[in-house]
Amino acid sequence: MAIFTRRGGAIVFLGFMSISIAIAMAGYRAIGILSHTFLGDIASQVTNSNSLDFSGMYPSNSELTTPSLLMILLATLLEFIFGLIFNTIFIISTDVILYFMILGSMLIFSVVVGYPAFAAGAGPGSVKLKRELGKEKAFAGDYLYIEVKVKNKSINPIPVIEIYDAYPEVFELSLGENFLTTQLGPKQTISFSYVVRIPIRGKFLLGPTKIIMHDRQGFFSDEAVLAELTELLVYPSYEDIKKLQMLGSKRQLGKMFGSHRTKIKGMGTDFFGIREYQPGDPLKYVHWPSVGKSGGE
Repeated sequence: MAIFTRRGGAIVFLGFMSISIAIAMAGYRAIGILSHTFLGDIASQVTNSNSLDFSGMYPSNSELTTPSLLMILLATLLEFIFGLIFNTIFIISTDVILYFMILGSMLIFSVVVGYPAFAAGAGPGSVKLKRELGKEKAFAGDYLYIEVKVKNKSINPIPVIEIYDAYPEVFELSLGENFLTTQLGPKQTISFSYVVRIPIRGKFLLGPTKIIMHDRQGFFSDEAVLAELTELLVYPSYEDIKKLQMLGSKRQLGKMFGSHRTKIKGMGTDFFGIREYQPGDPLKYVHWPSVGKSGGE
């Protein structure tokens, strides 16, 4: 599902803020107009003039005393309050209000108008992934070449696509990068590759692959995980195999010389059959069932 990116959300937020500022300034200006309409006579009586002039309330230099300072503070406060009420401190024109209103509307419109086009374009379902390995079976300590091919099956282009191919944590990335940011045209295929080192033996799965699609302006994004898994069987390293061979050869050499302990009971080493009786052999080792089968010879 397509969602707003951080950039798109910021643009929409600025648009609403601009419209809110325009509404606030329009309200402030409306309060000033209403104040002049309904409170104009009262203000004229307070200031003893036909306009908002508070100069008469300030004492002259010869009248400056401690009570006069309080009168100056009171006159300043009243002038500020009446200035706010009658819209004389901040003079806001219609052009400024209109400017903020148009700016906010254009910011919101620039983001919202692109959503249907992005949602109707190529989505994650139109992306096909294929992963190829340099070898399906490897030995511990080997380097593995991995190539990922991505195809856009749709007739619509993908302006921006991010591809992240996952590999086991025990692997070490030796060459290249396992991610790519590019664009895909209609029916276009693109590939990237990287090399990892396999430190231990075992059975591993490569993948899945995560894709993130953006519009050209970066206002929207849509992401998905492609469950394309590739199995890899890793055998012990050549050094481990050589050690096993050496241990086996040592055991064989040890059997050729000297006496050995064995789990096979009895005398001699003929374990695969029964030999003929030789004069002088103890009678207790004679296999009488076989003698009976051979006619008593």
